[in-house]
Amino acid sequence: MINLAALQLADKLAAIAPVAGTTAQQFTQRYPPSKPLAVLYFHGTDDPFAYFSGGSKGTRRGSSFSAEQFVRYWAENNGCKLTPEKTRMADRVADDTRVIRITYTDCKANADVVFYKIEGGGHTWPGRTDLSGAKMKPLGQVTGDIDANRLMWDFFKTHVRQ
Repeated sequence: MINLAALQLADKLAAIAPVAGTTAQQFTQRYPPSKPLAVLYFHGTDDPFAYFSGGSKGTRRGSSFSAEQFVRYWAENNGCKLTPEKTRMADRVADDTRVIRITYTDCKANADVVFYKIEGGGHTWPGRTDLSGAKMKPLGQVTGDIDANRLMWDFFKTHVRQ
């Protein structure tokens, strides 16, 4: 729901940080954001509910953006440099996941777009300490390589509404 709210309320928000979900392509046409909005995004490649390749369980594939289309949409909306920087994060926990940080910079209004692509990750909260490294049936693998809570807080502190 934060993705739809971001489209409709971009003038009232400074940043969003969705986990495991994009938005319907039709919403971006119906509700184009009124200004750039900083986006921090997390999505597992093996998510069994919000498919990394687009769509979600119970809908047809392609009805929602793929994870990569979603971040590209925000990078274009925010006037970012469209060649992202990619950084493979340290593999801190032996949990069958790897994390790649994809960053779009030089955006209008400090509206950076940062994407944590969690290879092998499921429909889970990155860094959830009580389950880090666990496979949660039917949700999939939890990564312990990053902590979404800390990353969100750091992102929100540096992306305030002007």
